[in-house]
Amino acid sequence: YLYVIGSVEYQDANDGSVPAWGRNDLIILDLVSNPENPEIIGSWNGDYLHDVCIHEDILYGCGIETHRMYAFNISDKTNPQKITEWSGVPSAHACWVSEDGNTLFTGSETTNGHIMSWDVMDLGNVNLIDEWLPPNGENWSTHNLFVKGNYLYSSYYVYGLQILDISDPSSMENIAYYDTYDETSGS
Repeated sequence: YLYVIGSVEYQDANDGSVPAWGRNDLIILDLVSNPENPEIIGSWNGDYLHDVCIHEDILYGCGIETHRMYAFNISDKTNPQKITEWSGVPSAHACWVSEDGNTLFTGSETTNGHIMSWDVMDLGNVNLIDEWLPPNGENWSTHNLFVKGNYLYSSYYVYGLQILDISDPSSMENIAYYDTYDETSGS
């Protein structure tokens, strides 16, 4: 399956002769039946989703414009169901779930853009468990997040690549980085 977000066109951007998948906030395409011409089999509308990640039958989506996170049950691809949503993620830009599915990590693309860890073991009771920001990072933001094992990798604009140890998601710790921008005061 292919999960499409941010679709805003009913026709392709070229000559309009090929129908697009429509104006849906989440679109699920079947790539198995006819991979050369994927078919839309499910969708959801409710909030523009900027990024998504999936663990088993749960899809997490970032509502960047509403500062919210969403969790969907996608076990029935033809009928994705919103399980819950929660606020408190300023400019929710990116998310990634831990390999065990117990923790969701979010990145806020805004000034003072923290990386946050959320306990999602019980989607009826999602809780913030930690926040991380590089030293003196209040004027910048994180961008994309990826989890591999006990490590979270984040592109952090002026702070380059940041690697956090997430073996204890209630105490994320920076263990390595590769700075790509020579920051100077006042710039």
